[in-house]
Amino acid sequence: MGSHAPVRDYVGVINHPQAAHLEMFQQLVQPGLGIFPYMGMPAHIHRRPVEPAPTIGQHSRQILFDAGLGADRIQQLISGDVVYQAPEADAA
Repeated sequence: MGSHAPVRDYVGVINHPQAAHLEMFQQLVQPGLGIFPYMGMPAHIHRRPVEPAPTIGQHSRQILFDAGLGADRIQQLISGDVVYQAPEADAA
């Protein structure tokens, strides 16, 4: 029994002319790792720009604030090494 169509690996899908025609892959820049092809939604209307994954601790303050903790308590947790907050990009 023959196959209907070839089964493509990831590189084969990325390099397929139809994937290029449909602009299926976007470039995702992940700091510290480089550029990766990222598959978008097939329908352009549902696509949104790709963003890199957050770094460890990047959103700790905001998450704790959203959970109802006050700024002083959040700072205590960070200062006491209970919670890690990544340095802010513009503070470097």
